[in-house]
Amino acid sequence: MACTAIEGLTRSLAAEFGKHDIRVICLNATALADTPRIRESFQKYAKSAGWLRR
Repeated sequence: MACTAIEGLTRSLAAEFGKHDIRVICLNATALADTPRIRESFQKYAKSAGWLRR
C-alpha cells in the first residue's frame, strides 16, 4: 500500500511541478509483471533458461 501511495504522490508532484520545468521521479526496485516490457523480458529469460518451450 505504501508504494502505491508514494507513486501517486510522485505523479501529483510531477503534474504540479512539471509546468515549472521541474522533473519528479520515483524509483521502484520491483518490476510490475503486467507491463509489456517486463513480461517480454521475463519470457525471454524463461526461454533462455529452458523453462519455456515456445
